Amino acid sequence: MKKTKRSESRKKSHMTRTGKILTSLFVLCALFFCATRLILNSYANDLSVSNKELTDEISQRSTAIEQLKSDIAQLEEKSRVLGMLEGQVSEDANRVYYYGENQ
Repeated sequence: MKKTKRSESRKKSHMTRTGKILTSLFVLCALFFCATRLILNSYANDLSVSNKELTDEISQRSTAIEQLKSDIAQLEEKSRVLGMLEGQVSEDANRVYYYGENQ
């Protein structure tokens, strides 16, 4: 009888085969979840850094475009262009421009 009680108590204290499989499966799922979460958080951080770099680049280019627009507007001014020609071009009342002596 002692052997029987011992074997019964042993069976009760140890997990069954199904319990071991379920525990192993749970541990594997938990490890997979942690690894996946770590990888996705890392990828999200990389995307965030890339987004910030692209946003900064877009901002710099927009500033450069606005500066170029300002420069173009300044270069298009009539008085500046006529000043560069140093009196070689004249204008009449109808806004017709003459080069040289052809007035």
